Amino acid sequence: MTLLHPYRVKQTSTTAGTGTYDLIAPAANLRDFVTQFGTGAKIMYCAQDATGYEIGFGTITDAAPDTLSRDNVFLSSNGGAAVNWAAGTRDIFAVMLPNGVPIRDFSAAETVDYDECGILLRYTGTGGHTLSLNAVANYPPGFLFEVWHNGSGNLTIDPNAAEQIDGGSTIVMTAGERTQVFKQGSAWFTGQDTRVPSMVVGSPTGGHKGASSINVANGIYDNNVRVYGDRVPTLAAEQATTSGTSKDFLNIPSWVTKIEVNFVGVSTNGTSNLLVQLGDSGGIEPSGYLGAGGAVLTSSATTVANYTTGFGINVTAVASVVHGTLTLTLEDASDFTWVASGSFGRSDTTQVQITGGSKSLSAALDRVRITTVNGTDAFDAGAINIRMS
Repeated sequence: MTLLHPYRVKQTSTTAGTGTYDLIAPAANLRDFVTQFGTGAKIMYCAQDATGYEIGFGTITDAAPDTLSRDNVFLSSNGGAAVNWAAGTRDIFAVMLPNGVPIRDFSAAETVDYDECGILLRYTGTGGHTLSLNAVANYPPGFLFEVWHNGSGNLTIDPNAAEQIDGGSTIVMTAGERTQVFKQGSAWFTGQDTRVPSMVVGSPTGGHKGASSINVANGIYDNNVRVYGDRVPTLAAEQATTSGTSKDFLNIPSWVTKIEVNFVGVSTNGTSNLLVQLGDSGGIEPSGYLGAGGAVLTSSATTVANYTTGFGINVTAVASVVHGTLTLTLEDASDFTWVASGSFGRSDTTQVQITGGSKSLSAALDRVRITTVNGTDAFDAGAINIRMS
C-alpha cells in the first residue's frame, strides 16, 4: 500500500464545465493523485481558482491523462453544487476528511505500511483475503489504523510470524464489521467496543433446540444471526438439554475473557454429577482441573467432592432440576489459566450447589462443553446458553 495522507498532493486542470477533471502533471516538488493514492481510490479534494471553489469526494483513475471524477460535491461557490467552470486553469489538491481520517479502498491481499498511521482501510473485496502486518517492532509508537469490512466473505488480519492480535494468531472480520487496530508493546489489539457489526439480523430460522453444538465463529452462529459484537456482552444461541450426553459451544472468539454458562431447568436421566469442561484448538481437555463442588441438602447435610476432569456441579439424585450460572474468568493470558465459580439451586427440592476451581489450557480457549462425570447420562430437560464478554 502507498501512503494515504494528502500531504503535498496537488495538480492542475483546465477542464471546463461540470464534468470529470483531467489532471495535469504536478510541479516537481508536489505529488500526483495516482501515485499517492492509486487508481480507483475515493478521496476528498478541493478545486479552486480566482473565481470559485469546490470541495467534494471523487474517484481517481489512472489514464491518459489521469482523471478525478466529481462523485459528491458538498461545498462550493455554486451553492454546494458542482461549479460550472469557465475556460482556464485551476488547482486541485487532496484534503483531509473532516474527522482527519483518509480512506483507502482495497479488494485483495494487502500489507499495512509503516507510514499509514491513522488511515481507514475499507475492504471492498469478495472474501478470502488477508490484511497482513509487518513486524510490530518496526511500526512507530502509538501506531493505529482502522479497518472497515464493506465487502463480502471473510477478511483475515494476520500479524507477522508468531506475533499476536487480541491474544490469537489472527482475527477474522465478517461483512459490516469495523474496528480499530493498534500497536501496544509487542502485540496488536483491536479497539474496545469498536468492532461492531452493521446490524443484528432476526433469529435463527432452523432453531437450535436439541442441537449438540453451536458454531459461534467469525461473529455468526447461524442463519445470519451475528453474535460477534467485539467486546460487548454477547449471547450465543441457546441449546436445549432435552437429549444427548454433551453440549458444546465452539469457536469462541479469542478476545473473550469472561464466559457465563447459564443453566435453566437442566436435568439428566441419571445421578452422575454435571461437569463443565474447557478446550482449545486441540479439543476438549479432560484433565488438569483443580477445585471442588458441593451441595447443601438441608441445614445440616452436605456433600462435597473434588473434581479433576472438569468443574463439577453436584446433583445427588435422578431428575435433579438445576438452575444457575457458572462464571469462567481468564486469570492469566500467558498460560491460558481460567478460574471458575458458580452457584445453583434445584427447583425440584430444597437444595443449593456451589463450585469453584481453576484450569490451565494448552492454548487459547475456543470451546466449552457441558456434560456429566460418567459421560453417558443423557440430558432430558432444560436449556443452556453462554454469555461472552
